[in-house]
Amino acid sequence: MTSPAASAAFAVVPYSTFNSLHLGRSTQSIVGWLIRFWDSRNINKNGEFMGITILLLDELDSVIHSFIPANRASQYRSSLKSGSIVRLDRFEVARVAHMYKVT
Repeated sequence: MTSPAASAAFAVVPYSTFNSLHLGRSTQSIVGWLIRFWDSRNINKNGEFMGITILLLDELDSVIHSFIPANRASQYRSSLKSGSIVRLDRFEVARVAHMYKVT
């Protein structure tokens, strides 16, 4: 259940739910709970760092997978905290070939 303070904070800033996103570059903002994040490495290239993989949950219990590429990871890493509420702007929506099971 969302607290009144959290509801008030979300009401001030317009945002979209994950289900309303469309493929391609987005001008929308989304807000979600940062469930988990981890470093993604290429096992075929000696564990080369590829970026940070993130799972987010929105208020409608929809989950999305997001990715911060290696060239931008250092810019955002310090602000990532599991369990925090995050807002994302200026991103691209694409289909992925695999799904993550959230347990």
